[in-house]
Amino acid sequence: MTPITRRSTKSLAGAMVAALALLVGALPMPMSVAAAGELLTGERLWYAPGASGIDEESYVGSLTGSFDCAAGSFEAAVEGGNAYGPYPGSFSHALTFAWMGGEVGQFDLDFEIEADDTTVSGTASWAGNYVEVTCTSDEEDGEVFTKLRLSEPVELSYSAEFDGAGGQASESGSMRASIGFDCGERTDDLSLFCEGSIFLTFGPPPTTPPYVPPAPYMVVSNSMGSSIGSFEGTTSGSFSCGALSVLDMDVAGNAYGPYPGTFTESVHVALQGDLVEAFDVQFTILSGDTTVTGSASYPGGTADGHCGTSFEEDDGLSYNFGVGVIQLQYEATIESPEATTTVAGWASASVNLYCLGSSMFTENCAVATSILEWLVPDVVGEDGEASTGDAVDEENPSAVSVSNPAGGTIEITRTYASSGQSSSYNVLGQSYIVEAENPASVNDPMVFTFLLHSALLYDYENDEPIDPASVTVLRNGEPAGACSASGLVADPDPCVYSRTIDGDGNLKLVILSSHASLWSVVALRAGDPTAAAIADAVESLPTSAFKARGSRDALVSRLTETQRSIDAGRNAIAVRQLANLRRQVDGCGSKADRDDLIVSCPAQLEIRNLVDELIAHLGG
Repeated sequence: MTPITRRSTKSLAGAMVAALALLVGALPMPMSVAAAGELLTGERLWYAPGASGIDEESYVGSLTGSFDCAAGSFEAAVEGGNAYGPYPGSFSHALTFAWMGGEVGQFDLDFEIEADDTTVSGTASWAGNYVEVTCTSDEEDGEVFTKLRLSEPVELSYSAEFDGAGGQASESGSMRASIGFDCGERTDDLSLFCEGSIFLTFGPPPTTPPYVPPAPYMVVSNSMGSSIGSFEGTTSGSFSCGALSVLDMDVAGNAYGPYPGTFTESVHVALQGDLVEAFDVQFTILSGDTTVTGSASYPGGTADGHCGTSFEEDDGLSYNFGVGVIQLQYEATIESPEATTTVAGWASASVNLYCLGSSMFTENCAVATSILEWLVPDVVGEDGEASTGDAVDEENPSAVSVSNPAGGTIEITRTYASSGQSSSYNVLGQSYIVEAENPASVNDPMVFTFLLHSALLYDYENDEPIDPASVTVLRNGEPAGACSASGLVADPDPCVYSRTIDGDGNLKLVILSSHASLWSVVALRAGDPTAAAIADAVESLPTSAFKARGSRDALVSRLTETQRSIDAGRNAIAVRQLANLRRQVDGCGSKADRDDLIVSCPAQLEIRNLVDELIAHLGG
């Protein structure tokens, strides 16, 4: 059979098998009155041949079933599998579940275990927790791949009857089910065209005991200094994936830098689709007789992250949560016997988690995260002037100069934010955090001059030059539009005042802004059209292009909702949303209609063409 997955796995025809895997030690088997969940806790029905830590030869039996993305239905049955745990022997189970609107609406299970002298039979049904279902088909190299995923385990309530030599008993309890399958174009026979996993775990959800990560997966923290080191510490917490994905994590370990000692941190991250909505940290550092307490938070913008599941032949189903390097603003209080001092500044942060079988932190999780690396300014300028250089070359391909008419100190910190910017752009060169002592204004703004070496004006991934006209800047993740006013006026704020190429092919961007903050020079990323990219294009338009003050926000809000529909796999809904939006950018021709939200015809045509391209891409 032609391989059905990108990793060229062998055909699973006739070889789909199942087993029970032991999570905890064997429990005694009293055959009289059983407390809720006492007997079956620790049993795990695990259909995932070749999974890490389990002998593949122990899998006997067969799997049959099918699923239908359009109908929202899944059916599967296992016969003759080996049972492990409190009741070793063989087992069979049949399950069905259904979904509507991308959410689980029904889940039913029948199971039977034949141990040496005991038969266990029972049923289970959905306990009502919110679980998103993703069922999509994609084409690659002429082949169609269909994927079925649950955003988190389905919680079930079960009842079971025990009949054995020691007597009879019955019990009820809770269990969880996780399902993930990768198939070829056909999903009507799981044994022939699919590979995947079904986890059925008896017992309540884990209580999330503290987990000490092994050496390769250190959490590192630069505690207000420049020296980063690994530490012996603990992490605990959980995350859930969905339209709103949430991570809550507690970290404790050794602190390095000017305040060596120990630290604790509480981290909360929220993703709206793939966009970071919140990244908040509360921290305490104990260093001898000095205590540092504070908080750091994401100032907003379009940083991206991910939360989801994947299936690997060796490991089975895994849960993943990650946010690349982004910048946070922090405030901290340093208390010592000599004085109490308050400080503020910027820190970089990232988090990446990989867990097998569950999104709870257990011994099956790997934590690879870098949280709160405090950043120290590279350049400090006086009298409203600061610069990292007035020329660029291959060794130093980017530079920035800042002039503030309000005077005062200016600090510039070099950083990297390629993973923490809009998914619609590629960052060119370094990013810069700029802090100004004195505020500027829209009518008397700061002037930012960015220099970019010609080597950065090439898209090496797609092997083509980057059009300088597509290069702009992001401030806190938001793109700058073209300046619409004459003279040095930041309208919109920020805005691109000029864009020039010198004789060596280097690019010079002059930006006007009333604010400092985080800056990156970017180019629009090539690839499939997205509603998020259209929203960025709308944001970059000058204020004069819109009918009224709220028109820009109205369009961006609707495009954000459309992107959420796309991210959830609801393309038909996204097409309808785009068609409705298009009615308010369809007047030009020669002039805008009365109900158009964009009244500049060149701007309206640009946005309408992007909308039409996305509608076509989604099959509308």
